[in-house]
Amino acid sequence: MDFLIIFNANIDVKSQYLSLETFGRRTSIRLDDQSRRPLIPLHARHATIVPPHSTMAILASTPISFLSAYFMPTSSFIEDPNLSSTQKIVTVQHHHSRLLVTNSSDAPEHIPEFFCFGYLLSNPVGSQNFFNQIALLCRRYNEKKNQQTFNRTVTYSQLPQRLFNDSKCFYRSTPSINHVTLNTLPHFSSQFQQTRDLLVNHLLDHDNKDRLLALLAQFSQLFDNSRHNISNIVVENVFNTVPHSPPSFRPHRNPHHREETQRLIDEFLEAGMIQESNSPYAAPAFIVPRKDNRPGRLVV
Repeated sequence: MDFLIIFNANIDVKSQYLSLETFGRRTSIRLDDQSRRPLIPLHARHATIVPPHSTMAILASTPISFLSAYFMPTSSFIEDPNLSSTQKIVTVQHHHSRLLVTNSSDAPEHIPEFFCFGYLLSNPVGSQNFFNQIALLCRRYNEKKNQQTFNRTVTYSQLPQRLFNDSKCFYRSTPSINHVTLNTLPHFSSQFQQTRDLLVNHLLDHDNKDRLLALLAQFSQLFDNSRHNISNIVVENVFNTVPHSPPSFRPHRNPHHREETQRLIDEFLEAGMIQESNSPYAAPAFIVPRKDNRPGRLVV
């Protein structure tokens, strides 16, 4: 909200425009929804060196979390004399996918970070003929989008290029194609997978089940209860009191909760959530019981 007020922002929902006022000038920006694009860009996630006469699974990223679609390479990737890919279908999971790229030359090839390999069809197609037709019609569109991507993220020196004139200094050429897989998709802990399955097993509609799985995977860190999460809270309001001695009260004795209280305190100390203090001020701690015979909650 502070951002909208400072820049006197106006949002036109119907026209999908956002306008901001800076230094007396108003700038309009079109809101581009990535999920509504007919073509989804596929970028290299990391800079990678492809050895000569080898095929590597390059880790790529997209703005779409889950998708299985046809892959249409850009003209610059198609016209590269050394790099190529015969992969037609690309499956995206958690915004990541793997694209098989072959280097047919005698020297290693460098693929820079954020390099645009091509685009994925966001809408499913009915036949291979339709794919060939749309690939032909979208060739100019791909070139335009790829040029915009290069202008923003990739310089000319970062395009796929041959790194060394003498490949024997680093690699030994082999007559056959070696399949190497270096980049892998992200994995989730078994505990999260079990919790996720318990949340979606009751759903009978497969479409709703897939949507919920995608949503849970997107916010998987929120469901990770294997370790304690410490929030960095910014204190905006501080009450400065008059210096005085702390009041004295009788301690609250809970002998039946002593072991449970000590166990939770030791656990929080080990996790770094609390620390020992010699302050004269103190607050009582209680164990609040839970339902279903679960361990109690420590409340201060």
